[in-house]
Amino acid sequence: VTFCEDCVLLTVMVRERLGLPGPVLSAAMTAKSKTATQFRLMEEDGHKDYRPGTGHYAIKTVKVSGVHELANAAKKVGFPAVVKVDHGSSAFGVKLVSNMQELKVTAKTLLTAYSDEGSHGGCGFSWGCNFLLQEYITGAEHDGGVGLFERG
Repeated sequence: VTFCEDCVLLTVMVRERLGLPGPVLSAAMTAKSKTATQFRLMEEDGHKDYRPGTGHYAIKTVKVSGVHELANAAKKVGFPAVVKVDHGSSAFGVKLVSNMQELKVTAKTLLTAYSDEGSHGGCGFSWGCNFLLQEYITGAEHDGGVGLFERG
């Protein structure tokens, strides 16, 4: 068990090596990537029993790995939009942008200033400095984390 977001993947790898019960590495890696999480949510859009599918809770999300992808991402998501570092912890690297100029400045900052783990240790940049552009949703934010696994 870890209570530090940056240590989740390491904790899962150690747990697997020791043969202890818990989540598998592939699930932890999906959860650690904001883009992978959103794309996984979008995969299920049908209703199950009494609840809507997870696609109901997903928002427009485009993964961006370079400035050459900004125009296409902005066209798909629109403005205002939220820029998020894909593997960053908590709200690190999150910025609201209102137009293409702000998006370009933010993207260049993220892609140069935070290019690897050495530039900001512990934030997950050893996985790369991709980021995502998401539609901006107004209202209150509600975060929740749940981990389910069988006890053996």
